[in-house]
Amino acid sequence: MKNTIAIAAALLAMTAFGCKKEDKGATKGNTANPCAAKNPCAAKNPCAAKNPCAAKNPCAAKNPCAAKNPCAAKNPCAAKNPCGGNPCAAKNPCGGNPCAAKANAMAHLPKDSKADVVIAKVGHAEAQPTDPVQVVFDKITVKKSKIKNLKNLTGSTAVLEVDLGSLNSGVAKRDTHLKSPDFFNTAKGAVATVKISKVKKAGDKYKAKAEVSLNGVKKMMNVTFSVLETTADSVRVQGITKFKREDFKVGVGVKGPASDVELMLQVTLKK
Repeated sequence: MKNTIAIAAALLAMTAFGCKKEDKGATKGNTANPCAAKNPCAAKNPCAAKNPCAAKNPCAAKNPCAAKNPCAAKNPCAAKNPCGGNPCAAKNPCGGNPCAAKANAMAHLPKDSKADVVIAKVGHAEAQPTDPVQVVFDKITVKKSKIKNLKNLTGSTAVLEVDLGSLNSGVAKRDTHLKSPDFFNTAKGAVATVKISKVKKAGDKYKAKAEVSLNGVKKMMNVTFSVLETTADSVRVQGITKFKREDFKVGVGVKGPASDVELMLQVTLKK
């Protein structure tokens, strides 16, 4: 009887050892992928070790995006398909497709291409898939405008006010922080004033000076702008400039956002 038990125990040990040898994840030392033992597709998925979604993707064969997305970190699907046009986005529950998040991050942008708007683009100190964050200010008031010739804006001037409380970054929690004293302190009815002057022709565009007053700071900036549309009594222009947010005491000491800001202003001016 004792011999019979010993033989059974030996056979059981040999069977267990044999199973371990057939576990390709184990023999290859795939300790980086804790799912290797449970995931029958691990051996066929070269990205298993790098793919934190392995646990959610029980079989590469069942994932129609697998062939186009060999590695979550290097997603050729996103590169070849503009945001919103990627058929893998809806079928990838692991969120490995930065394109899907990017599309959501732009959902708050104005739908009217002719709207008066200011959009501040700023990234993070440590780059994120949804960078740049686009903060929209959609309440622009033209206080004054002086245009002598709609076909040549040289010498024109304008004074604009931007209601900082109208900001929208697409994320409610972030908007609340941006409206706080850390950034724009909109509870006090904060506005930014922009005075455009010294407009000069520069090829098919214009260059101008913009005196910007924000958070108690006044700074002269260089602006390049283009004419988008001209009517019988108005002109719609779009200007772009860059600056450091700290120059206007915006978010000083706040960790997260990068310093560089690209500002786009689009406005229609009456003659």
